[in-house]
Amino acid sequence: MANIVRIEVCIDDPSFASASAAAGADRIEMCSALDLGGLTPTPSALGRSIQPGIPVTAMTRLRPGDFILDDEDISRMRDEIASHIAAGAEGIVLGALKNSGEIDTEALSWLLDACNGTPVTFHRAFDHCCDRFLGLEQIIDAGCQRLLTSGGAPSALEGVEEVARIVEAADGRIEVMAGGGVRPGCGSELVRRSGVQWLHLSARGPASPAGVGRQRGSNPAPLGALDPGPVAPRMVTDPQQIRQLAIELGRE
Repeated sequence: MANIVRIEVCIDDPSFASASAAAGADRIEMCSALDLGGLTPTPSALGRSIQPGIPVTAMTRLRPGDFILDDEDISRMRDEIASHIAAGAEGIVLGALKNSGEIDTEALSWLLDACNGTPVTFHRAFDHCCDRFLGLEQIIDAGCQRLLTSGGAPSALEGVEEVARIVEAADGRIEVMAGGGVRPGCGSELVRRSGVQWLHLSARGPASPAGVGRQRGSNPAPLGALDPGPVAPRMVTDPQQIRQLAIELGRE
């Protein structure tokens, strides 16, 4: 490949940052609750994830579910953005939609104002947009520098033709990243068919049995509606997946 394809790795535990960087990550996105699609991390977790020589971005997302924001949401997110920038975030990851499925340009303007020039990634809320090509123009006009998309499909490989159309329409005005189901074995095909220069993945796998944690009693009290119970393994970042993807992309 003529150009080096970069890798962004999304993590939800700062202890995974160093191994991700060593395995070939070019940028880290720090979140919490990846099982819920990624939510806002604490400033402490963000600060602990920052590694010398590798940029770390911070997710700003209050809750799972939709991406519709009211005034209170925007106010809280502006506070979180300020905290993350103060903690050392190189970039901010966010998104905002209207009930109609259009980009909420007013909310986006308020949030970018809080970023004060810090690079912004519009996340996969974009894939829920009712008109992605109008949305692309609105995101660019608002001042976002990066866009994460699967082309509206469950995975980037399934949506690769749409991702390619988005890359073509963007015409270098915004950095388009392919994300969603990215893993070793599909990276080079994604790049070849779409033209993206960045791939985004969580690179997760189950922890070893020793890392699962303590076993609960025979009748444990549930911790919430999504409590996985005592047997579900913890999902952790697998540096080998990152390394394999880097090799596939001709990076090593």
